[in-house]
Amino acid sequence: MCPHLKNAKTLRSRGDLDTHTLNLNTGVNRANLKKVIEVLATALVAAAAVVVVVVVVVVVVVVVVVVVVVVES
Repeated sequence: MCPHLKNAKTLRSRGDLDTHTLNLNTGVNRANLKKVIEVLATALVAAAAVVVVVVVVVVVVVVVVVVVVVVES
């Protein structure tokens, strides 16, 4: 049997095959993966904050325009 297949069988019996395969395929271990997830979560929160600010600005502009149009008419 090939060494890597034997190793995969051993890992499968321990339940670590998925993690080991992930490490081999991407070079990402659990600590790095956690850091990547934290960075992505931070970026997602920042993007959500930007969207909220843009929506608030648009709503304020629309309200001001409507008020000006109503007052002028």
